[in-house]
Amino acid sequence: MVRVTHPTKIRPKGRGIEPVAMKLLKTRLALAARLSSAVVIPAVVFMIVLAGCLMGSWKSVDNMIYDRILAAVAPAKSTLPITIVGIDEPSFAALGVQWPWPRSMHAKLIDKLREGGAAVIAFDVVFSEGSSPKEDDALANAIESAGSIVLAADAAYQETPHGRHWIRMDPLPLLKQAGAIGGLATISLDTDLVARRMPEGRDIFWREILEILNKRQPGVVVPPPNQENRLIGYIGAERTFPYVSYHKVLEGNTQLTADAFKDQIVIVGRDVRASTDIGAAQADMFATPFVRQSGNLMPGAEVHANILESAILGRTIEPLGIVWVLEFALVCIVLAGFGMRRWTPLNGFVVSTSILLLIAASVVALFAWSKIWLPPTAAMIAVVFVFIGNGAFGFVVERQRQLETRRAFSLYLSPDVVDQLMAQPERLKLGGERRETTFLFTDLAGFTDLSERLSAEQVTSLLNMHFTRMGRIIKAQRGTLNRFIGDAIMSFWGAPLDDPQQCDHAVATARAMCADMHELRRELREKGLPEIYLRIGVNSGIAVIGNLGSEDRFDYTAIGDCVNLAARLEGVNKLYRTEVLISKETVSRLTDRSGLRFVDRIIVKGKTEPIDVYTIEPDQQIIDWSRAGFDAYVQQQWPEAIVAWRKILEIRPDDGVVEVLLERVAKLQADAPGIAWNAAISLDKM
Repeated sequence: MVRVTHPTKIRPKGRGIEPVAMKLLKTRLALAARLSSAVVIPAVVFMIVLAGCLMGSWKSVDNMIYDRILAAVAPAKSTLPITIVGIDEPSFAALGVQWPWPRSMHAKLIDKLREGGAAVIAFDVVFSEGSSPKEDDALANAIESAGSIVLAADAAYQETPHGRHWIRMDPLPLLKQAGAIGGLATISLDTDLVARRMPEGRDIFWREILEILNKRQPGVVVPPPNQENRLIGYIGAERTFPYVSYHKVLEGNTQLTADAFKDQIVIVGRDVRASTDIGAAQADMFATPFVRQSGNLMPGAEVHANILESAILGRTIEPLGIVWVLEFALVCIVLAGFGMRRWTPLNGFVVSTSILLLIAASVVALFAWSKIWLPPTAAMIAVVFVFIGNGAFGFVVERQRQLETRRAFSLYLSPDVVDQLMAQPERLKLGGERRETTFLFTDLAGFTDLSERLSAEQVTSLLNMHFTRMGRIIKAQRGTLNRFIGDAIMSFWGAPLDDPQQCDHAVATARAMCADMHELRRELREKGLPEIYLRIGVNSGIAVIGNLGSEDRFDYTAIGDCVNLAARLEGVNKLYRTEVLISKETVSRLTDRSGLRFVDRIIVKGKTEPIDVYTIEPDQQIIDWSRAGFDAYVQQQWPEAIVAWRKILEIRPDDGVVEVLLERVAKLQADAPGIAWNAAISLDKM
């Protein structure tokens, strides 16, 4: 015989011998868990990350993180002599001229800026088509006088009957002959329509500006190296650079100091405020990494100013390629797999959170101090997947361990104790707790005599059929099938889990059992077996529920007066020839008391207090006459009581309840009781 030396623990330590099978099981599961954490899960996660990187699955998340970090570390202050002259709404209002403005107006602006000492004047405006000869000549003359002008060129995608191709729109030859330098000012947008990439090439707008500046002031700026595949190191959101409205320069605004443009790189461009909508690009407005923070677009002129300053100061950001991203993710996967090799939910959470914080700190540090962008999403997702993988595998392992443990302990512990042991092992100790509970006892009427007339096989078959059907009904009503006692069943509601509707569930179970017994009797008749009849007792109250017994053998059960009363009510059915008797304690807590017939007021053996009992009755007339008859009986109005009860006999001649009450009234009429008479009947033998 196997003895449990420590019933409060699933895996005993110290005293006792653990079965060899359990040790082998734990060793096998532990090895499988470690192999999974160290090899299988990391390998699967890396393949997922590799596929995601190749498909660009989390590019948008990386972009969002990049934008947040850039906005956080940007200095929000320009340190280079770069000024923006904006062709803005106030200028349109002040000048009263529709776009495109006369080129003589731009010529006048160039003259004003030249007189102010501007080092380079760059127009982020494309003059690719001619206007009137007079206007074109005026602009050409101003360019020739200034001598340091950069004009924007653009590239456009066109569809023609001959095919699709890119065309370049350069400044008018007349303007280039006058000394203007054309620079490609096209700004590339990422897939989310945000301008992040540094433009690069032979005659890029910002490089042409620096080229002219070096000619005017040799050695002031060292030409930066190739910025291909780099990202713009934005200084800040819109209006970070000094800004002057076009009309103020043109009108010689008194608020401008005499040296406002001295040695400045002046970028002239449109600055028409617009919403963050795709069509705004037509107004030379662009979404930048700051658009999520500020909600505003940035003028193209200011984007070029940011490009210039980030290139000159070496603030451009170098994005690492997919190889670096995968290597970083692999390192994080290995760290996560190693840290979670002994899996617990808490350990997994701590390890994964720590690695995620380390990833964030590393990415921010590289960005802020080394101007290197290492996309972190792949590594972060990898860590999360390792956590999920280990959690899922841990669940499977724990589930398998529980199943094996259940099988092992079921060899020497009852199934109900095993259920409690597996669900709440900390509660597996001697003792119990007081709980509000509803009990239901059943018994088969005359089963002892019946079993003598049947073979052992027939008795077993009959009991198994009965227990299976009744057990199914109890479980369907959320009851606890506590035990089988011979041909009897003990069940309850309200333990081990609370059940606010326990009385409703218990009475519904009694109704369902009665209905099922009719069907079972029909099946037994068809099989040539004797019919069986069920008696049910239901009562509610406070009971002690828990594991009761000795230290080496105990059972999950209940004790208390309410338990005993439920069992006695089942037996009292014999007297009234009823199937079900329900105490007033249970009936008073029902949400629906219809279909219940008052039976009698009784005092069971060992009790002094009377209790009212009820039974299930589908006929409302019988329910009403039963109540009326008993009310008259309590008032010692014997004739009225007899009249009410005999009406029941007219409908149901063999009613056992009425027969008992009429016999009692006949005795009371022969020996009239006094004023202190108690309407309850004492059942000393039940």
